[in-house]
Amino acid sequence: RRVVNSLIAKYGKPEHIVVELARELKLSRDQLRRKERENREGAERNTRFREQIEAAELEPTTSTLRKLRLWEEQHGVCPYTGTVLSFEMVMSAQTEIDHILPVSQTLDDSPANMVVCTVKANRDKGNNSPYDAFGHNPAGYDYDEILERASRLPSNKGWRFQADAME
Repeated sequence: RRVVNSLIAKYGKPEHIVVELARELKLSRDQLRRKERENREGAERNTRFREQIEAAELEPTTSTLRKLRLWEEQHGVCPYTGTVLSFEMVMSAQTEIDHILPVSQTLDDSPANMVVCTVKANRDKGNNSPYDAFGHNPAGYDYDEILERASRLPSNKGWRFQADAME
């Protein structure tokens, strides 16, 4: 902080600051290769998504890229309703990004706590966990089916649909 403040005092406020961390130094050779492969695959995925968005004559934004990543990760299905979500639906106002467990209670705003779902499902879920919102099988929702769809999500997401997830 002192170095940055000194630089600001001498040269003025910078346009932006980039902070690089040396976390990769602890990684083994195999872990480093895996991390590099994941980064390369992520960049390729984002390029593919940008091309799809631009082909649809839309503007690629951070939000639309995130929605597409979540959509692909979910195999194109709303985890709450089971509705098959088309590319057009994901790019429209028919879908939203939902925090599986409420950020207000968990402070978890990470992608691991996000899914893309229909607007209606997001409204019906409200500021609740999936179990609190759908565990009693309200009209239009079957909690056992929700759990089955959640089991196909990455493990860092699937557990968040369980009855004890808030604990």
